[in-house]
Amino acid sequence: YDQPFKYKRHEGFLAPASAGLGEWTPAGTELDAATSRREAMKQQYLTSHVRWSSMVNNKTMLDVSFGHNIYNFDLDYQPGVFQERGTPEWYAGAPKLDFVRGTLSTAPFTPKRVGENVQSRLAANLSYVTGSHNVRTGAAIRRTYNGATIDANADLIARFRDGIPDSVDVRMTPASTAGGLDADVAAYVQDAWTINRLTLNIGTRFEYVAGSVRETDMPAGRFVRARHIDAFSPLPTTAQWAPRFGAVYDLFGDAKTALKFSLGKYLEGVWADTKILRYSPVPANVLTSFDRRNWTDCDYVPGTSRCSGAPLVTNGDGIPQDNEIGPSNNSQFGFGVTRRADPNLIRPFDWDYQIGIQHQLAPGVSVSSNWYLNKFYSLEGSINTRVGLGDYAQFNVANPLGGDTIPVFNLNRDKQGQVDTVDFNSASNRRTYTGVDLSIDARLPRGGRVLAGWLGERLVSNTCDTNNPNQLRFCDQTGQQFQELGSISGMPFRHEFKLATSYTLPGQLRAGLSLLSYPGAQRDITYAVPPALFPGGRTVAVTVLLTTPGTSYYDRWNQLDGRLSKVFALRGGKEIEPSFEAYNLTNSSVVLGEITAFGSTLGVPSTTIQGRLLKFSVRAKF
Repeated sequence: YDQPFKYKRHEGFLAPASAGLGEWTPAGTELDAATSRREAMKQQYLTSHVRWSSMVNNKTMLDVSFGHNIYNFDLDYQPGVFQERGTPEWYAGAPKLDFVRGTLSTAPFTPKRVGENVQSRLAANLSYVTGSHNVRTGAAIRRTYNGATIDANADLIARFRDGIPDSVDVRMTPASTAGGLDADVAAYVQDAWTINRLTLNIGTRFEYVAGSVRETDMPAGRFVRARHIDAFSPLPTTAQWAPRFGAVYDLFGDAKTALKFSLGKYLEGVWADTKILRYSPVPANVLTSFDRRNWTDCDYVPGTSRCSGAPLVTNGDGIPQDNEIGPSNNSQFGFGVTRRADPNLIRPFDWDYQIGIQHQLAPGVSVSSNWYLNKFYSLEGSINTRVGLGDYAQFNVANPLGGDTIPVFNLNRDKQGQVDTVDFNSASNRRTYTGVDLSIDARLPRGGRVLAGWLGERLVSNTCDTNNPNQLRFCDQTGQQFQELGSISGMPFRHEFKLATSYTLPGQLRAGLSLLSYPGAQRDITYAVPPALFPGGRTVAVTVLLTTPGTSYYDRWNQLDGRLSKVFALRGGKEIEPSFEAYNLTNSSVVLGEITAFGSTLGVPSTTIQGRLLKFSVRAKF
């Protein structure tokens, strides 16, 4: 039974991926207004677990366990930031996000939220060991509940482009969500079978998932009316098998050289947990459920995104007024189900293949090498069935980095707001990972050890199964489809290296060093196309990728760490071990991330490697 009490004075530095990961930086966050907080007495975190094990006989063991987790929290605004609904201060208190400068001010991106999350799991395992056979079988069932009540200033986020009003992300607040897994069942059987020099590992797994959205009532908000949701099951009930096979062969029969092979099917983890509530009329994650509308801080002609020319005192005040917000891009936003699952939707999965060899070069020295291939299948795609590729008008904009033009597509105005999104298993979307590694493990005299390794890897994806032409640019990283929208030659292998050593020095001092060398992350520069460049006026905001995938990366980063410790033996078997650790000994300041939105702050560092850190600790044994 474990119940911690958690207090956070400031929380919330990162933008959700679907809102544009990296749209602001920690350095660009107004700490006293644009962060959330958690009060210790308003949280309830609880983990409880009980396990019972029994030796049925000298070859059989039974194990039964039950776990219960509660994660309830109250994510609040900073004192004085949350305002009374409908007041002038409430309208003016919307979060202000500048996606070019990487800043967030006035209020947190994360709304005021009271969440309730409960999970229970019952599992049983039976093991039978004979020596030549090690058979294990078991099953588990899990149930979850997720609920939340959410509110926010102004019911929107004001978005700026380098200080200039650009758009708003309308929220469906105030809102409530409730739902979860009614049954997440898994059962498996596996056998490790030794035949002379060959050991086979054979097994299979069966998984079944069912979940539902619960009945909910919500009051009206600025952009939504009062709502009632009846209980329903949004996902098709899925039952899938996942077989796995492995083999290890002692090549020469002297236990010095082993050939290894394995293949296995792995279903996407916690699939339904993250999927069920997204099909509610009010999705669970309202953080990323927005209706992005035009806003240029002037009075609009009703039903359009064109300035009327009326000289109102609210023009240019930096506060989105109702008369300044363009038409909705989702006519059912917050009122009805605009996203649904295909009746045949199944859980995505991947097949993992591995071939390797391990060889003992000398006593205490071994070398190993492995080849990995992961192929992902039944990846999800999403299409708006009410809009097709022909419902967009193409125009070209100059690449602000120079050298070419970029095709951009504006949704036809008669299709604006028409949304019926269907999630399906794509036959063409795919992802393939390939990796090769080499490692050496050497045990030296005086308890010394040296570990060295290299890994080369590449991930290639295709996400072209869409009916939004703005998503087709660089959608095929193999360089085959839609090259006329953006040419790509392929993805390179990236390489990482690791070296670690430890040794006992005179005086029983234990010393260790490690060197890590990682390739920099891909550097993707994006460009939010200005509204003025859209012929006839912008209907939907469009952000395009300027850099070709596989061509621009951050610098490689290297980190050297060290440790020194000594054990002092005391009377009665007691020990005390002081240790001194140093991380990033060279005090490298390599940049790990930058502001990548094209504008005045492009290239400004947002994340660097942690500076030199010194740590002293003492371990006592008694």
